[in-house]
Order: sequence, then C-alpha cells, then structure tokens
Amino acid sequence: MTTATGAATAAHAGAHACCALANTSHGERIEVKRQDGKLGTPAKSVDGRPQERRRQRHALQDVAAKLLPGERVHHCRRTPTGSAVSIHLTDGRAQIIGLQTCGALWVCPICYQTIALARRDELRRLLAWAKDGGYVPLMLTLTVQHHRDMPLRWLLAGLRAAKKRFHQSRNWRALRSVLVGHVTATETPCGKNGWHVHTHTILLVDVADEAQALRLFSGLRTSWEKALQAEGLTCNDHGFDLRGAAQAGDYLAKWGAAEELALSGEKATKGRSPWQLLGIAGGLIPDDLFSDEDATARWLEYAAAFRGRRQLVWSRGLKNRAGVEERSDEEILATPELCPDTEIARLDREQWRAVVRTGLRIALLEAVEAAGADGLRRMLAAARIRGGP
Repeated sequence: MTTATGAATAAHAGAHACCALANTSHGERIEVKRQDGKLGTPAKSVDGRPQERRRQRHALQDVAAKLLPGERVHHCRRTPTGSAVSIHLTDGRAQIIGLQTCGALWVCPICYQTIALARRDELRRLLAWAKDGGYVPLMLTLTVQHHRDMPLRWLLAGLRAAKKRFHQSRNWRALRSVLVGHVTATETPCGKNGWHVHTHTILLVDVADEAQALRLFSGLRTSWEKALQAEGLTCNDHGFDLRGAAQAGDYLAKWGAAEELALSGEKATKGRSPWQLLGIAGGLIPDDLFSDEDATARWLEYAAAFRGRRQLVWSRGLKNRAGVEERSDEEILATPELCPDTEIARLDREQWRAVVRTGLRIALLEAVEAAGADGLRRMLAAARIRGGP
C-alpha cells in the first residue's frame, strides 16, 4: 500500500467525552466526569492504559489542529513527508513512519509527550549527578498576584522581568558561590481569577546539609518582593515558597514536564491546565468553570503567549557539568531507525488522506496492534478505503 497527503482535521471518533486529559506527563493522570457532570479529582495513574492515553492525546491534537489551521500542528502526524507512509509493528506497538511532526510542545499533546519524557529523563540524570556530588536540592516556587483581566503575555513579561531583577539582586549574587546551578519551568493554570502564572526552580546548593541551604536561601523573599514591586507586581504569602527535598521529594523525582505541577503531591484544584482548557474548548470535557467559548479564547491566548518558549530553562553550563547531552526538540522527535522486518504495510498518499479525513488514525493503530496486517486490511475494507497490505 502507498500513502496519502492531506491534513484533514476530523475530530477523533474514539474520543471519550467522560475522560479528560489533565496534567499530562510521564505517569499522566486522568480526570473523570463525576455523576453530577463536574470534573472529579485526579484518578489513578494510567500507565497501564497506553491506548486510552493515546486516544486522548490524538483527540486533543485534533482540537488544536482545528483551532490553529495555519500552524504546523495542523499537519502534525497527518501530512506525509514523502510519497508513502510505512506502518510498523514492534513488540505489540504500532507506529506510522513518514509523517510530519510539528515540535510545538505547548499546543501539540503528541509532540509534548515525547519531548516531556526526554526532558524528564534529563532532569533525573541531573538529580542523580547532584546526589553523587553531595549537592543539596531545593525547590523554589515564585508566584505573582493576578486577577481575571490580566493578559497572559503581560503576566509572563512581568514575571520574566522580575526574575531578572531578582537574579541581579545583592542577596542572590551573594549566594552564587554555593549555587551549583538551577533549572526552571513555568506553569500557567487558569481559574476564575485568571492566569495563575508561576515558576518552579530546582536549586542545587553546595553546602553541608539541607538545613543550611534553607537558611541561606529563605532570606531571598524580600529580594523577590522588591523585584516584583519594581515591575508593578505584588505577591501574597505564597509568592515565595522554598522547600527541601524532604518536602518536595516526589516532585523532584517526577518533575520535567511543562504542565500543571505541584509540590508534595498537591494539585491545583481551582484552575484548569492548558490541556484541560483545550479539552473543554473541543467539547471533550464537561466543565462548570469555563464555557467552550471562554476556554477557546483562553487557550488561544495561551498558545500565542507560549509560542517558541523552552520547556525547561537550565542555568548556563549546568548541563555540561552534569554530563547531560544537549538535544533540541527536533532531535528528540527525530524518527528512530526501525528494522525493515517490522514493516507490515505501506499506504500511498491518497489512502492515508482517506484515513485522516475519516478520523481513523487511532483505529488504524489499534487494528494493527490487535491483528497485524489482517487487522489493517479489515479496518480499511470496513472504511471503504481502497487497497490493502
């Protein structure tokens, strides 16, 4: 079989309206609809449900492609790079090789998943290196006060400017001699009071013990408050939060994805993550906080504000010191070389276009995983798509 072009954005037919992709990363969590129709609390980890997670990511990507028709996500995993796509089956897992990828991790849940897992592994290597070196890890959370009408771009710009002032402050510079390095992620859940923009930073400190590290860096609160004031911003009691590994150990072990994250297992319950907003916008998630229209407007604002941003920001030289390889998002997404023996079929451009147009991308993968080439043949015949493997 040969492959199809076309970037049709039909909504994924297998999406389940009762399931909402929330806080996506390794060990993704799912929020399910309660009997009263409201979003429930995070359910169990779905590591044992890879097909369900994949359905959800594809369903969300379909929504993103419809909302951003002129951008690369519209073609991601839809448009072939050549004249054909090849279908492989390896260890029970089906893959389609020869499709464009967008790398737009903030708006594409499929690319996000691949990149986030790689970044998480980089961070784990950093923490292992820090442990071997006897360095003390701390988690610093910086937040700004906000209200519903504050634009996200304005909040992000203010936070960035305040952080620059913070790092130039006398108190911060006085601690550089014991600060081995740091890594930062920015999070932006949205609630009834608007965008809750904040950063989480892992600090690696070269001191005798955690108690000493906490004493040294807890004195930076005043510097953060002054930096915010210089940018016309403020924070409340939670605007500067410093924790040691004993409090943030689980978070430190799992951190590495740009999503709604929490310290010590605490999750944001009053807001919605960007992936949740996307699901609400596409009608995949029932919600009592945002209408479909409000969620769409908020998500489009988020997509524009985060365009081109890095998922994790490492301090200069830290990756090299820790022996962590520098890899771009494009390198992470590069198609791995697969053994020719794992290829079970090829689809030409017209055949693949028909698959995309009819919303059968997931059905194709699942048919192959269930019954190999025979499953693919039956699926194509049922959809009246010409040809066969």
